[in-house]
Amino acid sequence: MCDDRDQAHREASWSEAWRLAANDLGLDPDDEDPGVLDLIWDETEKLMKNWGIPLPKSVSGGEAA
Repeated sequence: MCDDRDQAHREASWSEAWRLAANDLGLDPDDEDPGVLDLIWDETEKLMKNWGIPLPKSVSGGEAA
């Protein structure tokens, strides 16, 4: 149960960081271009690290949520 809450928090934080990163870069967070996705992904990872929040399993190579 605790792990589920932790993962939910990580997922919500990732989603928020994704939108913030895209906005900071002046990019569309819903763009499907691989180059755009890579840029947003990199910035999102940086934000999560700065916030001290581990990446959710769904994006860190763990089991998909």
